[in-house]
Amino acid sequence: MKESYLQFRKDFSTQLEELTVVELEETYAALLLDHPEIFWMDNYIAVPQVNDTKICTNKSIQLKYYYTEEEAIAIKARIEPVYMEIVNGAKKQKNDYKKIKYVHDKLINLATYTKYSKDNVHEFQSIVSIFDTKESVCAGYTYGFKFIMDQLNIDSIATRDIGNEVASDNHIWNMVNLYGKWYNIDITYNNQLTKNGTISYNYFLKENSEFYKDHKMQKNIPQN
Repeated sequence: MKESYLQFRKDFSTQLEELTVVELEETYAALLLDHPEIFWMDNYIAVPQVNDTKICTNKSIQLKYYYTEEEAIAIKARIEPVYMEIVNGAKKQKNDYKKIKYVHDKLINLATYTKYSKDNVHEFQSIVSIFDTKESVCAGYTYGFKFIMDQLNIDSIATRDIGNEVASDNHIWNMVNLYGKWYNIDITYNNQLTKNGTISYNYFLKENSEFYKDHKMQKNIPQN
């Protein structure tokens, strides 16, 4: 699936006899969380769908795109100087702690938290918002951080709480591995708490026991 999206293929086959709908959904969700650089993904259609629980995948899974390949190339060209400035600045820091803090601070100063409309929801759910339009929501901050951590070879993940009855309760944040231990970072919350140029670190490198007092702990996340 990853390679197919990277190549802008119309469809692909898994060569499996069957795969549950839930398994395919989880695969797509994992791809979104693990590879924010593929910002042009826009879901898929499994063909044919046999029933409510299983789909036949030895036929075809059709891929959907938010941007054309030409549009994606143009966006990549625009955002590369923006994120590379942060990457290069982070590489000059003396240790991983300072690199993580540097990226955290840069992303807070880079973009403004902005409510989005139904017409531009996808842009806000990808690194396009943080690096191109510089107006973002939690997804943009989280994917932007994950993307830059990947460039710095620092282990990190994006974890999300979705499917709430009230859509505005849905949220996404990061975990990062620092010196062999996993910590939580919520750049969105810190962005909203930052006032008069003084950056908040209330949700920076927090252990699970403290962080999940006001966040919903997700399944299979690293324990610290």
